[in-house]
Amino acid sequence: MGMFSKLFGGSSRDKHSYVRIWSKNKEREIDQSNDLPMEELLFATSMWILSTFGDENSKDIVPKEMKGFVLDASQHYSGDATLFELGCYLYLQLDLWLFMNRPKRREVIVTDFADKFIELFTHALNIKDIAALFDERLCQYSKLSREGANTENYHYHLLQLIIRTRDNQLPASYDFEKHSLTIRGFTEETGLKFALVSWEKSKIPVLFDTVEKYCDLTG
Repeated sequence: MGMFSKLFGGSSRDKHSYVRIWSKNKEREIDQSNDLPMEELLFATSMWILSTFGDENSKDIVPKEMKGFVLDASQHYSGDATLFELGCYLYLQLDLWLFMNRPKRREVIVTDFADKFIELFTHALNIKDIAALFDERLCQYSKLSREGANTENYHYHLLQLIIRTRDNQLPASYDFEKHSLTIRGFTEETGLKFALVSWEKSKIPVLFDTVEKYCDLTG
């Protein structure tokens, strides 16, 4: 149990989003129970990682001179709509890591993640077709992957998707090839870029480490 519960940390940023509250409640449930399924613990850890986006208390790589810009930007991008877009990207990273490192476990783990993720965000966003949006995002990210995309390519589209969720505007269909550029201003976009890079570099390795330990423990 300790492997998962020690990853959870209190966040000074509580925007009362459904997913953030769910994560906090799950943390308490983990602390009070010794018999939760390992799959549930893994997903809970993934959602904790997701909910740390924009947390000023996270140990990140943001330069001191940029912290103010990052925090200002993150005030507008702390809702469940933003977390949905980040979660789709998190799934992509999980899938790619499993493909490279634990291919035999890949299908079961990503299927379980997708089912739980869709259920959670259906409630969080109250969108009936959230599964269709999830599939759309994954298809387009997968296309980028097949074309040899690098981190900059992924981030370009992810940032465009996140920008569209400002102040928790609901996610909508988005074509990577035919999209119209949305601009929010240099300061806000720069802060958002630093927030994303910081979150990815500090938290995605935690996801990989957790999944690897999960695979070892569950054979």
